[in-house]
Amino acid sequence: MQEWIEYRCQTHKKASLKKRLFKAVCSYFSNLILSAAR
Repeated sequence: MQEWIEYRCQTHKKASLKKRLFKAVCSYFSNLILSAAR
């Protein structure tokens, strides 16, 4: 699951300004997963 999220994050890094919200949500969920993994 984490690999999928990281893949999506990298896929959308080059996206248009419309995708900035998705990028923010992506980072948010990535941080949640990292916190849960501890």
